Amino acid sequence: MSNIRLYVNNQIYTGWKTLNITRAIDQAATKFSIGLTSDFDFSIGVLPVAPGSACRLELDGNIIVTGFIDNISGNFSESAHTYTITGRSKIGDLIDSSAIVEGGEFRNQKIDAIAQAICRPFGINVLIAEGVDIGAPLDIHRVDDGGAHEVIERACRRRGLLLFSSVEGDLIIGDISSCQIGTDLIIGDNVKSGSGQFSINNRFKQYRVKGQTNDNDDGSSIEQQVQALGVAQDPTVKRYRVLVVDAEDGDKNLTQRAQFEASTRLGRSIKMTYTVQGWSHSDGFWEPNKLVRVKDTYFGVDGLFLISDINYRYGSNGTETDISVVPRESFKAQNLTENNASIEQNWGDIFGDNSTAKINS
Repeated sequence: MSNIRLYVNNQIYTGWKTLNITRAIDQAATKFSIGLTSDFDFSIGVLPVAPGSACRLELDGNIIVTGFIDNISGNFSESAHTYTITGRSKIGDLIDSSAIVEGGEFRNQKIDAIAQAICRPFGINVLIAEGVDIGAPLDIHRVDDGGAHEVIERACRRRGLLLFSSVEGDLIIGDISSCQIGTDLIIGDNVKSGSGQFSINNRFKQYRVKGQTNDNDDGSSIEQQVQALGVAQDPTVKRYRVLVVDAEDGDKNLTQRAQFEASTRLGRSIKMTYTVQGWSHSDGFWEPNKLVRVKDTYFGVDGLFLISDINYRYGSNGTETDISVVPRESFKAQNLTENNASIEQNWGDIFGDNSTAKINS
């Protein structure tokens, strides 16, 4: 029997029949949905929980989500009733709300200071992941009537960094982890089922980031500033496909920005998802932003991949976790090469005529 506990207004609610929790690298707010279904009892009435209530969701005694209830839905018949509660971590308010900044811009501020100024009215703490260098202050960062989360995310993108939600609801400025978990994903062993998505639609052979700085403190002329250009390549894209991206005001490391665009689009184009029994592995709960070794004879891969998405589920099949993985080069500003391990060397004959799986030892 799973131990699912929802804490609302100093009350503990248990007995849930269904559960779905999603955590993802490119989705700052953790989302959840829990439900119950039982024989109808007219004395029960409506659950004493209201949309907008602060809540905490725990699985097997571990905090997974700290945030707010977004929606409550229910229906009933002569024989049964169902309730479903959905919500998100505290970061959901940042995603929904506009950023209110006096003057509409930040000048000479580091990204953590920008994040703290925007998060302060929401009561959300801003943390920097251990070992992460947030870089120099941004000369200028405009709000442009953007959403609170979007403005912070855009600032982080300029430094090749990402945003995460902690289980306590804090906003974490971080980078892609190099931590590998001790449990492999192995077809025929702990993997119950799997699927894969492989797309070229949003990937390009060359990324060109162009921009113009607002000053010439470095002594460059206006003509030189206008021509500022950062270029990154994705050599696994063989056709002529070029994308031009406008840089933010004041961006100087345009090459890094182009590399981040290339790696991010790589991560969103190649994804495999595996379902395992339970919510945890030998070292703890399955979590995004961890490296895991995948041994998949169906898609012909054997190598380290980055966990991008986690979906904890509970229902008729008991406790299960859907684990989505992407190339470990994803979401990190770096040069992509033909020899990137998880792109080239560890892929078998996925689309070959013989569909023969090749596992590199």
